[in-house]
Parts: sequence; structure tokens; C-alpha cells
Amino acid sequence: SRWEESPISANQGHHRIPGHVLLISESEEVWNSLKERAEQVAWVKPGEGYQNLGQGVYTVDLTRPGDYRELIADLKEKNLLPGRIIHLCPKQGFTPRGETLKNQLEKGIYSVFNLGQAIVAEKPGAHVRLAYTYYVPGREGQPVHSAFSGYARTVGRENPKFIYQAVELRTPPGDEVIPASALTALLAGEF
Repeated sequence: SRWEESPISANQGHHRIPGHVLLISESEEVWNSLKERAEQVAWVKPGEGYQNLGQGVYTVDLTRPGDYRELIADLKEKNLLPGRIIHLCPKQGFTPRGETLKNQLEKGIYSVFNLGQAIVAEKPGAHVRLAYTYYVPGREGQPVHSAFSGYARTVGRENPKFIYQAVELRTPPGDEVIPASALTALLAGEF
């Protein structure tokens, strides 16, 4: 696939996302907006460990593979295995060392790796599409997230049922977030 730059608008059409969607994000606003565009949405937010909070809301420790196994087993038991996953990384500038780098890896590619292993263990019959979504403030580079593209190609070669793509969200300097409605419109168009 090829990278294409395009502006984000809340009025990018009224695409509906079919099937079961899994959102991994800290943003309740994105979850609420996504519920308007998807048939079924489960929201996973970072927490101390796996917990089913009810009404399609879960917490997991993003660093624990066992939390993802419990989550996916619970979703499978309820016949809610996701066909589409949106992994929205927190907005954070790149620092090549220390806790910030560790945090980016844990909430980014390591989290996707743990989730992917849990899904593979359940042997899904259908394709699984994942949009690894991350912010890039201004012109700042994000090598931690850019590395995801190589990982996505490897996953696709090993298991063609897994379709992973990176969605880079560039924000102008001073803008902290993209409105949830615009973000979900963009992601609905990706699926």
C-alpha cells in the first residue's frame, strides 16, 4: 500500500463500520463518536489489569499478554471477536531514551504484538483489519511508530488474514488533538 496525505474533515462521508470493532484508546470521546458509526464497539482502555467494566468497556495492562488473552477469550465467548481494530496511540513527542521511549513502545507496537498473539490463539476464521493510529505533532518524526509498517508487512506475510495498516495523524504545531468526529470519519473510511 502507498502513503497518501489528505486533510481530515468531520464531513468525510457517513461511512459505517460493519461488524465488531475493538477500540484500544485512552479517549472516551473517540469511543462515543465511534459508537455512532459502528455496529458494535468494544472499548479497551489502559488500566492496572484485565477487567470487564460492562457495557462493552474493558481495561487491560497493555504490557501483559495474559490480559489480552482474557479479553479476546471474553469477546469470543460473547461472539464478539473483532473484525476491525483501531489502536489509537496516545499523543506524545518522540524521545530516543528513557521512560518516554519505553512508554511509547509499551502503548504502541508491544501492545499490538500482545493483542495479535491473543487473536491468533483463538484462530479467527475471518480477516482481522487493524488500523495502528498515531499522532505526529508538527513536523516531528516518530520513528517508534514508523517502525510499525515493517512489522505490519511481516504479520501480513505470516498470516494473510491479518491486515495491518498505519494511520499517521499529523497535527499542526499547537493543535493537541484532532476532533473525535473527524478522526472516526477518517477511520470509518479506512475500513
